[in-house]
Amino acid sequence: MKTNHLLTSLLVLILTLVISGCAAKYDQRTRDISCTTVPIQAMINSGEYQKKADNFIIIQDASSSMNYHKEFVATGSYSSDLDVSKGLIRCMTNSLPEYFDVYAGMRVSGSLSSENGLVYGMSPYSRNDLVRAVNSVGNRGSLITDLSGAINNASNDLKEVSGRTAVILFSDAEDLPDGNDPVAAAAAMNEMYGDDVCIYTIFVGDNSANKATMEAIAAQSS
Repeated sequence: MKTNHLLTSLLVLILTLVISGCAAKYDQRTRDISCTTVPIQAMINSGEYQKKADNFIIIQDASSSMNYHKEFVATGSYSSDLDVSKGLIRCMTNSLPEYFDVYAGMRVSGSLSSENGLVYGMSPYSRNDLVRAVNSVGNRGSLITDLSGAINNASNDLKEVSGRTAVILFSDAEDLPDGNDPVAAAAAMNEMYGDDVCIYTIFVGDNSANKATMEAIAAQSS
């Protein structure tokens, strides 16, 4: 699959889940970013899309493994999986209107103290504020992948908002500690919110078993 086609389909999916609600899961591995924004404001103005979701929250894995998995990308630069996922989020925000009538948030996973990981929101969406939050995420050193804690705490974040919510998880699902069960956490989120929540996973790793974990997380809100 061509990189720009892959990225465009990812952006359309993310924007569609914010605008049209639950549609389909996207969990393909993403690499070699070339940002292609989608003219979503024009689509809204034309009536092609109508906003159906009221909120979205991004969960960004910033654990050690997200920084260790590096390779040369199409541009010739040296990039980590964390850089890849941050680039995708920036591309998404550049497609959304500067001020969009949704509540938004961003939670960073990378340590056992993930309850302290909410770096933005839940608040009325602002492109500039979300980009600042994305840019604030850096290498958090030797930290584990606490996806279970991040999902559980995101469930609590959603108590502050009402209506339909898209939960977008970026991770390689690498180095999960014993007892850390993000699939069970996603199931608990679905039990709590039902059809009001859709979970989308963006896999940025290499391991097929980890990809299956991400698919299982997304399947909990099917």
